[in-house]
Amino acid sequence: LKRANLNPDDISAVIGHGTGTIHNDASEIAALKQVFQKLTPLISIKGNIGHTLGATGVLQIVYGIEFLRRGSLPPQAGLSTPAEGAENFVSAEAQTLRGQRLLSVNVGFGGLNSTVLLELGAQASCLCLCVQPAQSGLNTTMPTTGWKPVLHETIISLLDQTATVGSKTIHFTSLPELKDAICAEFPHIQADLSDFRRAADNVRLAQLGCILRAASLPQWSPEGTALIGLNGDGSAHNDRLFWNDFVSHGRDCGRASLFVPTLPSIPVCEAAITLGIRGPVRYLMTDSEEQTSELLSDMFRSDETIRQIMTVEITSTNAIINLFSR
Repeated sequence: LKRANLNPDDISAVIGHGTGTIHNDASEIAALKQVFQKLTPLISIKGNIGHTLGATGVLQIVYGIEFLRRGSLPPQAGLSTPAEGAENFVSAEAQTLRGQRLLSVNVGFGGLNSTVLLELGAQASCLCLCVQPAQSGLNTTMPTTGWKPVLHETIISLLDQTATVGSKTIHFTSLPELKDAICAEFPHIQADLSDFRRAADNVRLAQLGCILRAASLPQWSPEGTALIGLNGDGSAHNDRLFWNDFVSHGRDCGRASLFVPTLPSIPVCEAAITLGIRGPVRYLMTDSEEQTSELLSDMFRSDETIRQIMTVEITSTNAIINLFSR
């Protein structure tokens, strides 16, 4: 709202993340009540279409535009008793929208959250921006100004079954074996790997790669660190593996022991949790080295609390992790 030079009263309605889970709904309601002092219609589309995971944000935008075009917010599906604090926001009846702006809220895994502001213009139009995934290896790019690389990049290769940290090479036959070797050799790095067993390989690569990068420093602290995911292969490979497991087991849902990352941002978010990084965590998809350099240079130019940037590129076969300091 601040970036758009708008006030809460300028918003006609909010599409919430609204998973229907106790803690998620309670935290989201608390946040909305802090921002919206007056009655603002609220809805979650998950009661209508289910949780579509990585597609949720896009679908909320599509639905939001249609709500604005019709000038009405439909009833909240499945609503019987509103959660505490939501009584004046959600409704089992259709609500008329008084205005042309709507806020769509998404809460992602690992604390990667976003809001999109929609405004219905006088003339319907569509602007489509297509960015093709960049070629693997752009993580060797460094910010153009104000930052310098710290030592050499860290690379984990599933094809070669090696992990390279500077001049040191660790050989392994599996990622669990590599995890044990890293924990034994670098016990001074405080890392939470409690969910490692049930994590997908792209998440494991991000976790282990970031631990190795931190271990290569004379002194490591998560304070003042920004973690940035760059390009990579996304999560399609893991989604296919999860679907194959679902089909082969003939169940209504996948096995509870499997966690499938449906967004390309998830590996870097999980790596941030592993290392206790509480600074900014972001994911960028760029189409050139120049664009990557410019974005990394400008991102934290005025934020003096960020003293180092760790970049993480994950593919289905390797991880490339770099570190830059001011």
